[in-house]
Amino acid sequence: MTRYRALALCGMLVLFLVSCTDPVPTEGVQYYWRTNRNTAALAETEAGCWFFSREEGLVSFYDPAAGQTFPLCARPECTHTAPDCQAAFSDVTGLWAADGALYVFAADGAGRTLWRVSPDGSRRKSVLTLPGGAAYLRPMLHRGVFYALRVRYGADSSEERALLAWPLAAPREKTLYVSRSVAGIPGITQFLAWKDSLYLLDYAAGSQDPDAAPRTLYRIRDGEEPTALPVPAGKSVRSFMPCGDSLYYTVQASQSLYDETEAVEVWRCAPDFSDAEYLCRMRAFDFSCDETYFYGVCERGVQVMKHTGEEAAFLETEALFGPGAQLYGLYAGREGRLFLRVRTAGERAPALYEMTRTDFFRVRRVEAWG
Repeated sequence: MTRYRALALCGMLVLFLVSCTDPVPTEGVQYYWRTNRNTAALAETEAGCWFFSREEGLVSFYDPAAGQTFPLCARPECTHTAPDCQAAFSDVTGLWAADGALYVFAADGAGRTLWRVSPDGSRRKSVLTLPGGAAYLRPMLHRGVFYALRVRYGADSSEERALLAWPLAAPREKTLYVSRSVAGIPGITQFLAWKDSLYLLDYAAGSQDPDAAPRTLYRIRDGEEPTALPVPAGKSVRSFMPCGDSLYYTVQASQSLYDETEAVEVWRCAPDFSDAEYLCRMRAFDFSCDETYFYGVCERGVQVMKHTGEEAAFLETEALFGPGAQLYGLYAGREGRLFLRVRTAGERAPALYEMTRTDFFRVRRVEAWG
């Protein structure tokens, strides 16, 4: 173990324990960065961020102050290339920093397991194991409860999507909402836990006509019936994101999921859907935001808009990363940091890059260890 890595690991442990008293990891806004696999395999605290490299099969820690990355492994002699490395996991689709530990949701045989891992990687314990035979999308940990969207496929190519919950103190499965595909249109496509409520977007709610399927945003509170966000007639919700004390969402008239010929409208409302306010228009099929900007992800790159509706920048993927580069997702993190998953020409898998909102055109690759 290098001297820097030993010092960084000690600092990470101290900062981790301090930062877990901060409400951000469990109570605050959990930003969703959207990728082609619907994963959220990145977790942040004041210490830095943990992320999963699919190509290496490792969970690593990135120290943004030093620009250094190393695997979540406490063994000084480990080469981090063998399956018994403490940082080695398979197909991680969720990472969360909470309660003085790192939670990792990963493949485990035919099923999936939620692991509780010590901040230095030296200890891991199985918290919850889910059987195979179904996909578990968009996992989330919030206020001591683990959530996931279970997808089961029928013989007729239909699918059932069920939003499930498991309290970590007593992991007994609870079904919160069930949706079914309609003429090939999926049901729940996005959900998150925020404050005392769950929010979910059902693409097939109440429709038998694929050309007119409303994309309905619901709010669910314990013991209450779901309430729907009212939107203008002929339009529907595409995506949503909490930030501060407001809920931001995009509205579109077109029914196509990836139609960039028509700009989406950005709206803001209170957590209970009251006081809805139109803000601006953007061209984007994916959406993220922080306290200062909206980030609209499209095939050419990222449109950056101020909350006042003025365009701040347009980040062309190929201008930043070279010809043939593809952007797979954007995560608006803490302290004005942005993380992007980009696959450049000649690479087999996307890599993680960092930029700050003070300099959008300077990107830094989150280097692999070694």
